[in-house]
Amino acid sequence: MEGFDVIEGSQKGADDLALHSDAAAVNQAHLTEALVSRRVEVGLGNVAHLAGLEGVEVEGVFDRDFDRVRFNVIVHARQNDTFSHATLPACPEFAEEGRRFHRRRKQNPMSTLFEELQRVKTFQYTEQDAREFEQLHDEIRVLKKERNAVIVAHNYYRPEILKVADFVGDSLELALMAAQVKDADVIEFCGVHFMAETAKIVNPSRTVLLPNLLAGCQLADSAPAEDLEARIEDLKKTYPDLAVVSYVNTTAAVKALSDIICTSANAARVVRSLPNENILFVPDRNLANHVAEQVSEKNIIPWDGFCYVHQQITPQEVQKMRDMDPELKILVHPECRPDVAKLADAVLSTSGMVKYAKENAASRFLVVTECGLSDRLSMEVPEKQFLKGCRLCTFMKVTTLEDVRDSLQDMKYSIEVAEPVREKANRALQRMFAVVG
Repeated sequence: MEGFDVIEGSQKGADDLALHSDAAAVNQAHLTEALVSRRVEVGLGNVAHLAGLEGVEVEGVFDRDFDRVRFNVIVHARQNDTFSHATLPACPEFAEEGRRFHRRRKQNPMSTLFEELQRVKTFQYTEQDAREFEQLHDEIRVLKKERNAVIVAHNYYRPEILKVADFVGDSLELALMAAQVKDADVIEFCGVHFMAETAKIVNPSRTVLLPNLLAGCQLADSAPAEDLEARIEDLKKTYPDLAVVSYVNTTAAVKALSDIICTSANAARVVRSLPNENILFVPDRNLANHVAEQVSEKNIIPWDGFCYVHQQITPQEVQKMRDMDPELKILVHPECRPDVAKLADAVLSTSGMVKYAKENAASRFLVVTECGLSDRLSMEVPEKQFLKGCRLCTFMKVTTLEDVRDSLQDMKYSIEVAEPVREKANRALQRMFAVVG
């Protein structure tokens, strides 16, 4: 049967949709704080080891959603009332939650790295691969401590990289996280170029590293700043109240020309917050269409760009799976074509998809976006089935675990944004943060 993959724990069923990795041309040019406690996300299988490297006493381990223990956990740790990385206020319920976790752990032993990777279908992993990844994880954690670094990774990255990251999320979550870093000297950004630029925009005094300079973005490249500037000038002759809303998937120079930034998770909310009637939405035409349907009182003028990964997914492929399994929950990313989005039970950002899949009572989901998200969900929620309605993004997959290690070891590749551009881009980003809270 041609179609999508079914994953439940380590069980694999039907064949995948063909995984197309054909990419567009790659553009090569292109926290110490005194508090009572903290929470830090770490790889599940390495809690004790990480705690030892950090020199902290682990008081309890908690699932980040407080309802299941999966891929990432939260460590509640104390070291002379001084803490680092992502600091959050102490919660009185932590102690009891920690005791509940230890009881659960005795009943449900944690999976090994190899066992978790066996739930992934995008790549085939051997036990030797897992052993090599674990050795690289150890090297990376030592370097992370030496560099006083925090590692963040996008949902679409390779599973072995997600496992060593301090934080995993979508574009909005990563932008918010980067804006809240208080004590790390280095942000190792496992994403693509525009994401690392965003982290630098909100953290000008910190070193932001991109592990591999080939990690660009065809969508971001589809809106050159010079072309946008000319388009704005032309449109304002017809629409004097024109506001420019730029998707976070844009360069720093484009953000600097924008009135406000948005992500796929908050695009409609951001547009609705503006007093302007006429909105130039840059650069994704499919996301612009999705926003126009939700905010019909605005005149949305789309930039004619698209993500080549999501554009490849066809309604025929999705409808075929719907016909075969009418109870299937179909989750579609708003960067997909409108005719694909119309077939969805929910059109969501990747963070929205994760939340929906974890909280919804359904047991079978078709995840229509880049393949990395299905891999993450298959590791985090093994009791449910995730069929992969996806394509591979070469830009997101180009970075390896060795690249992450070498980047921290050699402090490469440092991302810089010219200050005049950074100031204007930061103003647009801060307007988004003010809207989303």
